[in-house]
Amino acid sequence: MTRNASRYPDKIAAVSTTRKTTYRELDRRVNMLANAMTRLGIRESDHVGVLCSNSIEYLEIAYACAKMKAVSLHINWRLTSGEIRYFLRGDKVGALFADGDLTQSYSGLLIGGALPPICVCVGGELPGASPYEQLLAAESAEYTAKSVSDDDILMHINSSGTTGIPKSILYTHRSMVSEILCYTMHTNLYRETVFQQMSPMFHSAALGAYSAIGAGATVVLPRAFQVGEYLRLLQQERVTRIAVVPKMLRQLLEHPELDHSDLSSLDTITYSGSPMPAELIDLAVGRFHCDFYQSYGMTEMGPVISVLFPEDHKEKTARSLRHRYSVGRALIGTDIRVVDDEGNDCVTGQVGEIIARGYGMMQGYHNMPEATAKALRGGWYYSGDMGYFDEFGYLFLVGRRTDMIISGGENIYPVEVEDCIRMLSADVEEVAVAGLPDAEWGEAVTAFIVKRAGSTLTAEQVIRHCMKHIASYKKPQAVYFVNELPKNASGKVVKKRLRKEFPAIRAENKTAY
Repeated sequence: MTRNASRYPDKIAAVSTTRKTTYRELDRRVNMLANAMTRLGIRESDHVGVLCSNSIEYLEIAYACAKMKAVSLHINWRLTSGEIRYFLRGDKVGALFADGDLTQSYSGLLIGGALPPICVCVGGELPGASPYEQLLAAESAEYTAKSVSDDDILMHINSSGTTGIPKSILYTHRSMVSEILCYTMHTNLYRETVFQQMSPMFHSAALGAYSAIGAGATVVLPRAFQVGEYLRLLQQERVTRIAVVPKMLRQLLEHPELDHSDLSSLDTITYSGSPMPAELIDLAVGRFHCDFYQSYGMTEMGPVISVLFPEDHKEKTARSLRHRYSVGRALIGTDIRVVDDEGNDCVTGQVGEIIARGYGMMQGYHNMPEATAKALRGGWYYSGDMGYFDEFGYLFLVGRRTDMIISGGENIYPVEVEDCIRMLSADVEEVAVAGLPDAEWGEAVTAFIVKRAGSTLTAEQVIRHCMKHIASYKKPQAVYFVNELPKNASGKVVKKRLRKEFPAIRAENKTAY
């Protein structure tokens, strides 16, 4: 960022809903903040919590911590106050930057006596917190960054928590810089790019924003995803690249203003986060005349380990159409293997656990040595994701190891059943498939579906559809229609909770067979 301030001082670095900043001004304010944090008593290796919505100030805090050699803790503001308190205490956070709009979370910390000794309010007012802009106003714009080693901890990022309480994942300076370089090279991100950040900055998907800044590009930061405002900013700032997850892509495609929007600047869409329904990506490719990249990975790996390229979306051969539904091939600087339970490499087409190693790999989980030792073995990260390679080296996902269903002695991966049900896109808003205890079969394949408004879809229709498209033993043995699926703070379905809540769902008679 500092180097870009000298190379492109007057270029717009970041845009929010309230202001724009050049690279020169961004660097000046980062220096002013670093000086202010030093005056407050924040030192090298101190842990600094960031509890903020997307904003230019968020970037300033992250880069100031990096310059000071402090460690930034990126807190998921969707968590409860109790969960946030767990991280603040467990990570020994000495200072907290909190968004003035997040009054409920802050008040919960205040009441619970969990606030660090130093609190700064970013916009608005919070009890006991110093105003952000007042801190900067009195400071010099000159600051000499601390010397760091590659293995110094840069930040803590929370995992999504699909397997339990979220973990605090440690990124080093080397892992973040290496991942930025590899991602930038692989996805053709360059100085003329105008990238609109969709994911919250506390998420590992903030890699896109940091990569844009590293490339000397412009990053647009909507405060939160509201499809109308997102479209407005996209047009106003002549955005060239967006990053989406399936639900948001569908909202864009179905928004009434889309056909009246000028999207001529858009040249690239990247997508990730959860499995993309085949019909949805086909629809998007036909609607948006631009390049598509898919990225797959996990927070523990920085987070991208594989990429599916534009050519895999454009070609119409049987091979390319099939590969469109894969997660691509390994990112530069990353090795991927698929292994069996003994750690042996699986043959082509054989399902096994996906393991990876590379420049972006985490150092470990903070204060969780047993979990770290289980995840990192022999220099490889064991992801818990199951998949297989085809003969061309493309990686295909089949689901989580913990979600695999064993019914009548057969292994069934929920993703395959979910993808089949998603083909009923006119009726199905969301779907999750899980295995529930069954006296006869061991586990019964059970589908939980959120119907689209106005749908009259029945369970019998779902089951008949599945029998037509997948092996009979994989079809759901029961279908439940629910108002919503239980999700964690990152928006991912938590099947552990779905199984736990099943008795209540069944009691509400929201099912047919």
